[in-house]
Amino acid sequence: MQAFQQQFNEAFYHTLSQSDTDASQANRSTLASLTLSRNVSLSISALLLALLIAGGVMLLRGVILPLNQVSSQLSRIATGDLSQQTLVKGWQASEIRQLTGGIAAMQHGLQHMVGEINAISVAVMRSADQMADQNNEFSAHNQQQTEAFAHISQRLDRVAEEVALSVEFAATPPGRCRKPIS
Repeated sequence: MQAFQQQFNEAFYHTLSQSDTDASQANRSTLASLTLSRNVSLSISALLLALLIAGGVMLLRGVILPLNQVSSQLSRIATGDLSQQTLVKGWQASEIRQLTGGIAAMQHGLQHMVGEINAISVAVMRSADQMADQNNEFSAHNQQQTEAFAHISQRLDRVAEEVALSVEFAATPPGRCRKPIS
């Protein structure tokens, strides 16, 4: 029986040893599979992070920065500064290019209108200056005419006095004293 027990024990230990070897091999295989899955997951995460960063940079350079430039340009236009043109730098979304093109066309139209208004105001100012000069000339002529009419009026008053004296002299009967005509 002892031999049977010993044989049973050896077979049992051999089975346990074989089972430990198989379990160890399964654990190593599972660990290798988990390590590979971890590495693939980390690689995919790194790739997604790189794509996210690239997308963020493209969004920043293609949309956000150009919109900030457009916003500052519109602020300058709103305050009346039409001299600076919007500079289109680098890559931009097509909508941003359309927006900057529309703003540039609007700015050009405003510059044209301001130029026309300036030309009209210069012409009005010149006309006002000419009218002021003509008014001064008219005033000077009017002053000369007033002085001439005043002088004629004084002379006519003297002539009227002389006529009245002549009438009085002619109406005075002879022999009475007559005033001498001066």
